[in-house]
Amino acid sequence: MGEVQKVASDARQALEAGIRIGSKVADCGPLGIKTSLTSAHLAIDQNEEEALSKLDGQFGALFHTQEFLEGRKAEAEGRKPVYRRNDRKSKQHATDSVSSKDKTMKLFTTVLLAAAGAFAQSSDRLPVTDADKIADALRAGPEFVTRDATLLDWPSAFGGEYRLLRKGSNEWACLPGIPGYPHDEPGCFDRVFLQWIQDSLAGHTPSIDRVGISYMYAGAWVKSAKSSSGPEFHVGSHLMIVSPHQDDFQEFNRDGSNGMPYVAHLPGRTELYLVMPIRQWDEQ
Repeated sequence: MGEVQKVASDARQALEAGIRIGSKVADCGPLGIKTSLTSAHLAIDQNEEEALSKLDGQFGALFHTQEFLEGRKAEAEGRKPVYRRNDRKSKQHATDSVSSKDKTMKLFTTVLLAAAGAFAQSSDRLPVTDADKIADALRAGPEFVTRDATLLDWPSAFGGEYRLLRKGSNEWACLPGIPGYPHDEPGCFDRVFLQWIQDSLAGHTPSIDRVGISYMYAGAWVKSAKSSSGPEFHVGSHLMIVSPHQDDFQEFNRDGSNGMPYVAHLPGRTELYLVMPIRQWDEQ
């Protein structure tokens, strides 16, 4: 999906057009449309500043809905997704709130279109635009991490500068899927883990002095340790840990396709990190 424009003669027609656009998006694949309508109601019922302040959190929550998981599961199984029916009361509530100003209508349409952009991320394509990259990074971890995390983009070449997408206020950094990888696998990293992965991808031995932690709520794809030519296994939401003491990881399971905690290394590197799945990727 891309940008949608609709010319309307007055605020009422603009509101109705926005609802029609949102309904079409919902019919194509609901994927948590209620989350977007929540932000819209904040703008209509209270004020646009509060809605904007909570938009990032709503984006993050969007990717943890049952609808999103159903979409990913259906994609992997080569079938059409089966979505639950949406609650149309939200639509009626928005229609009844036509007394808002024109600028509120603009925010309402923006929220719906933001949801449309997020829906496009249900595929496994890597994000391209900054808006896509921000949405992708926000689904990488729990909302209490992503809400105030710094959002970065990967450098154009490993060893280069990590571009700032959004300045944060906590110790976490969230990034979209790595360019060039076969799957979209965003992650959130604390300062230690971020240093570890930056060193590794730049071709250096990681220089850390304590344990580092990472979230990957969108999961990751791995080959079976028994057969590299077999089908890939989708590891569900998981935590990852790095340590300055590699000996701690040597005796762990190395097969990520059996659903158990395992150790792995980045392509072209030997330094191990521990992966601890916390749920199956299609678990409701």
